[in-house]
Amino acid sequence: MQELDLFVTKTARELEEIERSVKLFREQTLENLGRILSRSTVESESTETENESGDVDGAGELVEAYGALAARWLMPEHGRIEILSRTMIDLFYSTLMMRPEARAILDYLSTQEIENLKSAQIFYLTAVLSPDLSKPQHERLARETGNRHAMVGLDPATLAEAFSLYRHELERFFPTASRRDSLLRGIITERLANDLSWQLVAFSEIEQERARLTDDFLHLFSTAANRRDLLKGVLDRILQIPGVVGASVARILEGNRIQCEVLSGLVLNASECLREESFQKKERNSLARKAFERERPIFQNTFLDASFDSIETEEAKLLGIRSMAAWPLLSQDNVPIDILNIYSHWPGYFHSASQQFFWTILSRSLGSALGTLEKQPRTTDARSVSDNQRYRRLLQEGKIEMRYQPVINSYNRELVKFESLARLRDGDRVYTPGQFLPAFGTNHLLQLFDRGFDRIREDLSIWGGIPGAFFASPHLSINLPVEAFSSRSFIDRLSKMPLAGEPSGRSGRPLELTLELVEAGFLDERSAKNQIDILKEAGFRIALDDIGTGDSSIRRLKSLPIDEIKIDKSFIRSLDKNLDHLGFVFSLIDLASGLGINYVLEGVENPLIYDIVSMTGARGMLQGYEIGRPMPASEVASWWDKWKSAPVQDHPWSLPGWLVQKEIRLRYSVILFSRGAYELIDMSSFLDVGRCPLSDALSKLRIPDDLKQKVDRLHREFHQVMKEDVLKNRPLNHPEVFPAFEGAWRHFQSALIDLMAQNR
Repeated sequence: MQELDLFVTKTARELEEIERSVKLFREQTLENLGRILSRSTVESESTETENESGDVDGAGELVEAYGALAARWLMPEHGRIEILSRTMIDLFYSTLMMRPEARAILDYLSTQEIENLKSAQIFYLTAVLSPDLSKPQHERLARETGNRHAMVGLDPATLAEAFSLYRHELERFFPTASRRDSLLRGIITERLANDLSWQLVAFSEIEQERARLTDDFLHLFSTAANRRDLLKGVLDRILQIPGVVGASVARILEGNRIQCEVLSGLVLNASECLREESFQKKERNSLARKAFERERPIFQNTFLDASFDSIETEEAKLLGIRSMAAWPLLSQDNVPIDILNIYSHWPGYFHSASQQFFWTILSRSLGSALGTLEKQPRTTDARSVSDNQRYRRLLQEGKIEMRYQPVINSYNRELVKFESLARLRDGDRVYTPGQFLPAFGTNHLLQLFDRGFDRIREDLSIWGGIPGAFFASPHLSINLPVEAFSSRSFIDRLSKMPLAGEPSGRSGRPLELTLELVEAGFLDERSAKNQIDILKEAGFRIALDDIGTGDSSIRRLKSLPIDEIKIDKSFIRSLDKNLDHLGFVFSLIDLASGLGINYVLEGVENPLIYDIVSMTGARGMLQGYEIGRPMPASEVASWWDKWKSAPVQDHPWSLPGWLVQKEIRLRYSVILFSRGAYELIDMSSFLDVGRCPLSDALSKLRIPDDLKQKVDRLHREFHQVMKEDVLKNRPLNHPEVFPAFEGAWRHFQSALIDLMAQNR
């Protein structure tokens, strides 16, 4: 469930940045207005009414943009303000709403609904600028509007851009430096800024509600006694999520039967999982079946198209359902076991990337919880008690060994460090952390760290002198339980270890150590921050382990001075079967890059996964069985000799790897587009398929010739669309180029993923 906290954190950061920008502009506007009001009356204003010249003393009331004085200035301009409102809305639809993500919202509405929406927005904007509008009334209206915008997936950044667009249009309608125009600009700007701020409050409240429900989900996952209690509890909580009016969980049974196991709220009887008879041809278009077969979420954001028959469409209308979606619930082995269906009365509810992100990680966590519940015994027998005693005895006797797993640079295969992993030995039998850690309390965990650290010092003399393996010094990482931060004496003792200057065996070089904070467990982040600062000053680096799992908050990334994150292997080791998980991986990478920290992709278990993630970013590192298994110190040198002498593989060699490389290249172009750095974009490679750097890579892929021909055809169609539909001899800074560019890529990406699914 940690992924849900990631969603809340990213959204909160974006809202804070927008709010800061609006606040800064508001302050600048009021400062300019103050200068105008404090300035003595100029000659051009000498013919104004005596009320105008007498309003200087009441300027403070005008800053609030509400009340009698504001009304006196707005009342005579009612006609111009109404025209201004219409012009602003026309601009909004002709510019911002033509972008792909925003444009898609309109595609979910009928022509009449779009016209009604425009009229309602003109009416709303006119009301916002009404002379008799009070501040409390405005706040209520704005928060209701913000809630609607959030429900249909309108990006907060789009609202912020609309504010900027409105501000420039305001300058055109009230252009002069006269007191009248200046004051009107100030009043209207303040109201528009308030409107945006209050709408952002509505966005923030929705994310806060999701954060609150996250705790409920975590508690339910850890306490549910059986499958039905878990599903019923989850669906009841899902109905509390803003915008949701119904949910159900369906099973695909033998004989291709669809069975609804649990439902809550409004559910379409005719189209989904309430029937138990063998599925007919009509059911092949069922969202639940598509999600199950393709192992990825399927969305239905409107009932305007022909994918539903008239009976189903009419039923949806009667129930007030305007969009629905189905998510496969995957086991720990990434096998679909159930389908989660969600229903909303908002058209386009599942459109936005943030909504898809939230529901995907929630469904993933639910699938994992179901799998764990079905496999994990609910009783503790005498043998488990005996095992726990054995593990603790082995710890007390110092029967600890360390294994070392290499971590390499993602783009040049250079060794970066080793992760040290503890094992307990009992004769010929070796126990892994998954077996013995549940038996340990706080004191045992801290003792395990101490004994493991002592073992690392001993092992360094064996492998620490590998020539050329490290740039400056041997680099290791070791797990540090968060329970350590509840012991001030432990942290003080750890910080005083002569780490930075300690020789590492035969190399004579100092050891560099990264402490990986295991996410499970309570952590007082305020006090932990000070303790982490002490450890960093002592020379330790700090990493956050297993990002995406655990029951702690990923907001630690925001509150703690973290140097590195480790993306949990469950996200990576499934990429060879399901590329849909790559979107979440990129979200984590984007978060790390935005914070300026490194990241490790765990779970690189086979050559295909290695090919997929081999070029995910300059700050990226890779770890997994394909690179090296955890090994005793005595085997490190032989691993190194084998690794450095192995032939270098050209990437990409697989079709999924090729798609990822193209995704990365286009993501970079999108960044340049968004920053206006058009001169850095080589459009010749988009216009001519022969000049695309990945055309040559496509010819070298290890795939059947017939599949290669199909991919080549899709690739050529993409470049043809870029040439004929996207650019069309238009400059890169043309407002229609960027949305067309993104739309062309998403269409190509979707077609290629479907092609891979067909040839799996």
